[in-house]
Amino acid sequence: METVTTDYCKLNDELNVTSLSSGYIASVMTSDTPYCDGSSHPWVVSGRPGQTVNLTLYDFAVRTGLRAGRRHPATTDPLNQAATTTTTTTTQSADAACIQYGLVEDIGLLTADDIVQPVALCSDGRRRIQHVYQSVGHSVKIWITAGVAPTDLKRFVIYYTGTATARPNCSDR
Repeated sequence: METVTTDYCKLNDELNVTSLSSGYIASVMTSDTPYCDGSSHPWVVSGRPGQTVNLTLYDFAVRTGLRAGRRHPATTDPLNQAATTTTTTTTQSADAACIQYGLVEDIGLLTADDIVQPVALCSDGRRRIQHVYQSVGHSVKIWITAGVAPTDLKRFVIYYTGTATARPNCSDR
């Protein structure tokens, strides 16, 4: 789990993750640490050039109808695509719910004008674990926007992991 201190937040504008391969960012780290609110201090996740960054939301506000004999969603592997439905689209359809938990800026979406349009990190409100974004570039900035106000009781974790992208086959030359 990524952690920060008030002193670190006073001295830095961005919160850099400490593990490049994978880790967790908890909403309470930005909401409960003075000077570290998610709207002014984005988390920066950077992989190696050629990698992409996958983001999976663990939404503790979702109620699940667990019954005897059913596997708890939190024990499901976040990388197992059969266990979680991928929702990597950056636009939402008109009938899809978007409960916004944050914003992400993807360096791979940088325009010629050096502008990156933020993309909403959304939950559909029905699944506790869901894949919410796969970057185009190797670095993303994540702004936590939910669960930061004292009356906003959303609690969640974002699991990030770096993934190697496919390389072209050099033997085809």
